Amino acid sequence: KPEVVISHECPLEIARKIGHPDMLRRFGFNPISFTTKTQNLLQKCLECHQPKNWYFGHYHQSFKYDSFGTDFQCLNIMETQIIDI
Repeated sequence: KPEVVISHECPLEIARKIGHPDMLRRFGFNPISFTTKTQNLLQKCLECHQPKNWYFGHYHQSFKYDSFGTDFQCLNIMETQIIDI
């Protein structure tokens, strides 16, 4: 099982913490019930196995959050991260 995950999107639980409800409302979505298939799949992956680190960039902002024993980091545009593997 991987210790590091690198993905574009993040699991649903993290997306709900970092996402902007007003943005979803502007496009006619309910922020409480809105999900994507990718968020749901990644959430199931997280529930099966909690990697040590998870990097993603979909939201184009710097964000760090620890959940499920995993350190999540969203990278902003042009932000880099050195990953020690």
